[in-house]
Amino acid sequence: MVTIGNRVVMGQNVTISGSTSLIIGDDVLIAGGSFISDNNHGTNPLGKPYLHQPIESSPTEIGPGVWLGQGVSVLAGSNIGERSIIGSGSVVTGTIPPFCIAAGVPARVLKQFCFNTNTWKRVESTAKIAVVSTQY
Repeated sequence: MVTIGNRVVMGQNVTISGSTSLIIGDDVLIAGGSFISDNNHGTNPLGKPYLHQPIESSPTEIGPGVWLGQGVSVLAGSNIGERSIIGSGSVVTGTIPPFCIAAGVPARVLKQFCFNTNTWKRVESTAKIAVVSTQY
């Protein structure tokens, strides 16, 4: 099941592959060349060739107001929190909290929005990511 919210804008050549649960929230901006999926082929090297292994699925969710840069890949089981930004060419493989900027392969949080100062603050480690209010 694929659910796409209201006012979602996608660039050219975006690929969405959903088999179980893929949710894209309202007001999401998806730049061209991006790939979003909730599934993958099986990866048992001792089993059948990968092409013939059963599809494995894991729910994938992109929160409201998210911006995915050019060529971002969001893999099965990923969850991107509200209003986060994912840098171009990044690969999201897990959870990105709300109001964060993440980039890389795999994507990691680089900055988090600070509501006290209305600025983006650098995050030195994921252990320092604060829980933020979604009221703005």
